Amino acid sequence: GDLPNMPLDGKLQADSDGHLGFSSLRITAKGGTYRLCWCASGQVCSIVTNAVVDTGQFTLIGPSPLTQSWTCVSGQACHMDTLTGQHLSVHDKITILDSCAIVQATPTFYLAVQPTISSASGAVASFGGVAVTAVGGRYHLCWCAAGMSCSTHEDFVLNLGSLDLVGPSPHDQHRTCTSGALCRFEAFS
Repeated sequence: GDLPNMPLDGKLQADSDGHLGFSSLRITAKGGTYRLCWCASGQVCSIVTNAVVDTGQFTLIGPSPLTQSWTCVSGQACHMDTLTGQHLSVHDKITILDSCAIVQATPTFYLAVQPTISSASGAVASFGGVAVTAVGGRYHLCWCAAGMSCSTHEDFVLNLGSLDLVGPSPHDQHRTCTSGALCRFEAFS
């Protein structure tokens, strides 16, 4: 079947030591349980019908689905309830970026979010009561698993969805009025 964001279309490859994996490619598929199917040597394994022997289960830890979304308001605390996935941990981290896994000269958000409550299938994440003051707009929610470095933006490769931040954009809007005169100007964007 179709495996979106699974490296090599989900086909494991043997390395020089005989271990199976996806080479040096990171998995950015949704968390879940997948079936492992075997294809005999000499078969055309790119044809799904040739991989008919079910050999077990592959569990991928991570958020699911990858289309989760929340809305927060600039100047207020931001809480993301009902973050769902496979075997999520309170030690996982989420950061908010313009694009996941990309170095940004000036990050919009300086805080990484760590889920405050977590179970095998879901979590609640927040900024710990700190008001979010970033420019209003749509941002990517980027996830990093517990046990990984999670120290640079490049570590947050999985885009689990979006955060719509309601607020002014840009922050450097200026208006001028004259003392003693009527003062009217357009609303902030």
